[in-house]
Amino acid sequence: MKTRLLASAAAVTMALSATPALALPGFDIVINFLEAGDTQPSWGTGTPISFSTQQKAAFESAAQFWESKITGYQGNISIPTFTITAAFAPEDGEYNSLAYAGPDLIQTSGGFTLPTSGFMQFDSQDWGPGDTPFTRGEFLMQEFIDSVQHEMAHALGFGTLFAENGVLSGNNYIGAQAVAAFNQEFGQNVSSILLEDGGGHWSECWRAQVNGDPNCVADQSQPNATNDLELMTPYAVANATFSNATLGAFRDIGYTTVSPVPEPETWLMMLTGLAGLGIAKRRRAA
Repeated sequence: MKTRLLASAAAVTMALSATPALALPGFDIVINFLEAGDTQPSWGTGTPISFSTQQKAAFESAAQFWESKITGYQGNISIPTFTITAAFAPEDGEYNSLAYAGPDLIQTSGGFTLPTSGFMQFDSQDWGPGDTPFTRGEFLMQEFIDSVQHEMAHALGFGTLFAENGVLSGNNYIGAQAVAAFNQEFGQNVSSILLEDGGGHWSECWRAQVNGDPNCVADQSQPNATNDLELMTPYAVANATFSNATLGAFRDIGYTTVSPVPEPETWLMMLTGLAGLGIAKRRRAA
């Protein structure tokens, strides 16, 4: 079964298999966790419960990941601290939408529209007491970390502020930085990148499209679905790659970033001992 995400083994802990991300000066993400009994903001659904210690650690790890990629802002935008409010509450039952995220407040300056704060909500019926501490095994925890990284990107504007920044044309991404990175990274010569979900994610067929593959199946609920899953494609997986095209998209919408890496990075999570402002949702591939 494959489900879309819309961002104990007693003492089991999680870590990145790659070198730990190092935060860069000039870009700071702070997570404000809603706790049980807190009032749910207007963007939320259900009554908040508290994230577990492991889950909160996944958010902090994701913040460090994006702080290691994004260095600041172009133009005259200055946001000393980017605050993301994170809620954990029931949404639509198990195996439906796993999470959603988007900008909360935005600022337009220098030709760019960027969020000044964001939000993320995870469905406690998918990630909650029945799964905590992740009794379905390591892949669920790996999917959770991948999903937090993914949804945090939506809170930062990936897919949720494409239209406002002029990089969306129908169901295609046309931002120059990401398209150039895509062409260089994958040896292509295209003028746009295929999106899905109305422009919020890269399509699972984003590379098959340029190869003219008529058999590419983007719907991950199908057994013959194309397995071309990047961090910003719509399905939650444990071993998502991170592409230079995704990094380029952040430059297209007004961020400054580290220089692209030569090849796509694989951020493998492993057990080490145990309209208006957009909202993007994602699914699980299980």
